[in-house]
Amino acid sequence: METGRFEVNEVSDEVMNIAEQIVEDDEIKSVTRICERYDQGDENIRKYDVYKIKTGNSERILKKVSEREVMNYENYLQGRNFC
Repeated sequence: METGRFEVNEVSDEVMNIAEQIVEDDEIKSVTRICERYDQGDENIRKYDVYKIKTGNSERILKKVSEREVMNYENYLQGRNFC
């Protein structure tokens, strides 16, 4: 088995609802979850709370963040042209 990043069609209803709100009137083609295989064994897979939303017009990334990440952004990055 090859190591590296891959995507799976494993998306909860909650994530789908959020994706629909984000893209508004744009039709969703697919929503996939980002994963990574870091070693050869089947158990050596990380499933991240990061999702790729593909529409007819764009691709977007949805990432679940912790309260700490929100605080860090608000305190250190907001208003500093950080993308």
